[in-house]
Amino acid sequence: MNFAGDEGGSTIIKIKVSYGSDWLELTVPSHITFGDLKKVIAEKIGLEPDVQRLFFRGIEKEDQVHLEMAGLKNNSKLLLKENSASNDKVEEVSASSDKMEEVKETQISKGSELVAEVKADVDKLAQQLGALKKIICEGHKVLQKDLLFVVEMLERQLLKLDGIKAEGEGKVQRKMEVRRVQSLLDTADELKTRNLGPKAKSSDNAPKTTNCETSQSDIGNLDAQPSSPSAMKGTQDWEVFE
Repeated sequence: MNFAGDEGGSTIIKIKVSYGSDWLELTVPSHITFGDLKKVIAEKIGLEPDVQRLFFRGIEKEDQVHLEMAGLKNNSKLLLKENSASNDKVEEVSASSDKMEEVKETQISKGSELVAEVKADVDKLAQQLGALKKIICEGHKVLQKDLLFVVEMLERQLLKLDGIKAEGEGKVQRKMEVRRVQSLLDTADELKTRNLGPKAKSSDNAPKTTNCETSQSDIGNLDAQPSSPSAMKGTQDWEVFE
């Protein structure tokens, strides 16, 4: 898609789109809509815009929304899913009602288990973020790459959560965990801004960008759900989007 005729003044951003096991790297103006972005993706991989679903930080974006209004910046990451009936398990239609119910219950159980695994990983990241926040709020500096690493890992957890199919309690837990990760990302963004500012001698003199009244443990428990045995599993496979 040619943007050569676009008006000047628009920021050009580089974004990454996760599609299956692949990553698409795109350079586009920040003022275009997600509908325009789908056309760019269609030119790259041949997937028609009307079967594309684009997610940013766990939320599906409508075609008319502009990238910059949604908060996309350089190196932002999106998840692309295909809204196609071919991806559904149509072979289950011919199964008996009892068999279908059994499969459904298995999927529900699996969904809850996957959410618990992501939660365990988010718990660890929340602890890391809390430790960084404590240092910053005491008026010291941390390596910016340490904050960026936590942001990267949290964004990957959002991608994992988006790929989980869950029903009932698992669906509720998934929604709560998405909100929790989004809150942690907001905190991380504030900390990045604060960390780049002038070094403060004490938290009283530091910019009021971040609420330093919140303790490190409060960050770790932000919107957290009760732990379960499966929640303690954790996963080290950051690259798998189930």
